[in-house]
Amino acid sequence: MKRALESDAVSAMEVEQAKSALREAEAAVRNAEAAVEQARTNLSYCTVVAPFDGSVSLSNFNDGAYLSGEGSPVALADIFDNSSLNVNFHIPDKSYIDMLRNKSQALGVDLEHIPLSFSDSIPHRYTCALSYMAPEIDKATGTLLVRATVQNPYDELRSGMYAELSLPYATDPQAVLVKDASIATDQRGKYVYTVNDSSKVVYTPVEVGELVNDTMRIITSGLGPHDRYVTKALLKVRDGETVNAKIVH
Repeated sequence: MKRALESDAVSAMEVEQAKSALREAEAAVRNAEAAVEQARTNLSYCTVVAPFDGSVSLSNFNDGAYLSGEGSPVALADIFDNSSLNVNFHIPDKSYIDMLRNKSQALGVDLEHIPLSFSDSIPHRYTCALSYMAPEIDKATGTLLVRATVQNPYDELRSGMYAELSLPYATDPQAVLVKDASIATDQRGKYVYTVNDSSKVVYTPVEVGELVNDTMRIITSGLGPHDRYVTKALLKVRDGETVNAKIVH
């Protein structure tokens, strides 16, 4: 139109009208580009990408459901990062006092690999690391909140599971361990059958402590580190009986 105006082929008014039409067309293009960008943004909301790896809960919405989050956010599902979990438990205030009293014996205690056990056996063994201890005792329960962190490399553990752990707070290099199945109970308490130097069975009362690795029991008194005790045929042996002992390591 500008070149046509130079040769008087069109009027100046027609040129101005063409300029106005051009500006309207450019504005329409910009509006269309903005609409495309808005459509792309809206489309991106149709695909939710998790910010981390984990497991997702069951959604409350079916495919094709219309959701509007303008008033308030809409929760589609919960994502669980199960790579590591926290084990929360409480210990009585007396146990905390025992920990303080045995602090000098706790130098060899490994609080980075505390054994965990569950109500039933699972394919792998797990340990946890002590990560938090509450600064105060709960007055209502008389217990102290303690937290440990367990890694979950096989994705077997789930949030909400119940676990049992044995929190070590002292070491005893002279502790005596015996097979838990070798300890019997009668009206006088716990006892084991030992074998003396004359190969005679001796009824030996003992005091026991905690269970270790599900099979071994700590003996706090009654046995020495070199005493021999009966591990098999417990129903057949009798106090004072002579046996042909076979030592099993």
